[in-house]
Amino acid sequence: MRPSFGGRKRHTFTGILAISLLTVFVMLFSACSTNSLNVGSTSPGGTNTTDGTSTTGAGTPASGGTTTTTTIPPSHPGGPAATTTSTTTPPTHPGGPNVPNATATSTAAQPALQAVTVRYTFGSIAPNALSPITDISCPAGYLVVSGGLLGQDGGKMVPVQDAPVNTTTWAAVIFNGFKTSLQPVFGIECLKATGVALVSKIVAQNINNLVPQTMSGFIYLTCPAGYIASGGGFSSGSPNYTIANNAPSPNTANTTTWLSEVYNTGNNFVSVVVETVCLSSPNLHQTVVQAAVTNGPLYPNIAYQTQAYCPAGYVLGGGGIDSGYPFLYADADGPNQSNEWVEAVQYTGPGTAEGQFDLKCLKIG
Repeated sequence: MRPSFGGRKRHTFTGILAISLLTVFVMLFSACSTNSLNVGSTSPGGTNTTDGTSTTGAGTPASGGTTTTTTIPPSHPGGPAATTTSTTTPPTHPGGPNVPNATATSTAAQPALQAVTVRYTFGSIAPNALSPITDISCPAGYLVVSGGLLGQDGGKMVPVQDAPVNTTTWAAVIFNGFKTSLQPVFGIECLKATGVALVSKIVAQNINNLVPQTMSGFIYLTCPAGYIASGGGFSSGSPNYTIANNAPSPNTANTTTWLSEVYNTGNNFVSVVVETVCLSSPNLHQTVVQAAVTNGPLYPNIAYQTQAYCPAGYVLGGGGIDSGYPFLYADADGPNQSNEWVEAVQYTGPGTAEGQFDLKCLKIG
C-alpha cells in the first residue's frame, strides 16, 4: 500500500508553524527584558537599585533650590515597573542657602576686653581736712583694675587712701591741703572679658615707720606667674606723704611688676601699704605708654595738666606718676575714660623736678 504524502505534509507544516511561533515569542520576550532601565539616585550619598527606585543619602535639597522629578514609563505593556529619578538644582543666587553636604563657617565673637570708667564726686572737703572713707564699686561682672583722683588744678590734695579693697571695689580718702574747700572727683577703671575668663589678685607690701623727710626707695610689687600688673595704689593713716612713683615697671618688657615709691613729708614716722592689681586671662597682652607731664622741667608752684591714651585695640588698665621726686602733688592722677589717663601735678620743692607718667594698656588676642 502506498503511503499518503498529503498527511505527512500537513503534520510537517503544523510542527514548523509551532516552532516559528515559539521562536518569535522568545525573541519578543528577550527584547522587552533588555529594554528595562536601571536608574539610581542623583542625591549625594544615594545608591543604585535594581528595581528602578532612588534612595536618598545624607544630602538633602538646599532651601531655595528646585527638585525635578521625571517618570520613565515601561517601554512596552507588561514590562518592568516604571522608573523615577530626581535631580536637585541648588540656588543660583550668591549667598543662597547651603547646598547638600556644605560646611558652615562659625561666626562666633572673638574674646575681648570691655572697659567702664566709674566716677564719684565727693562732698565738700574743708581746708586741712579729710574726706570720709568712700568705697567705689564696679558694675556687676566687672573687676576693678585702677583708680585715682580727677581733681582740680591748683589744689594740694593727697590721696591718703587710693587702693583696692577687693577685686571689685576701690577705696578713697582724700586730704584737702588747699586753702579753700574742694569737691574732688575720683575715678576707677573696671574691666571684664567676653568669651574667656578674667581673674584678678591683689598683691600688697607694707612700708613700715618711714623716717621723716626721707624716701622709701623703689618697691617692686611682683604678680604671680601668669598674671599681668595692671594698676597700683596706696593706703595710709596719715596725709603726710607724697607719691614719687606709682607706675608700671621701667622695663616695659616686664609685664608682672609694678613700681611704687613714697616720700614722708612730715615730722613723724609714716607707714604706707602699697598695692597692685594683677590680671590673668588667656592670650592677655600689654603695652606701656609713656608721656611727659610737660616739655621741660617742672617749676615750683605751677600746675601742669595733660593726658595720654592707649593705642587702638587696647583698653586702659592703669597708670600713674613716674618721677622719683618728692614734694610732687598730683591733683589728678587717674582714669578719665576707658582708654585715657589724666595727670595734673604741682611741684612744691626747691629747684625744679621732672615728671613723667605711664599707662598700662591691655588687650586679649
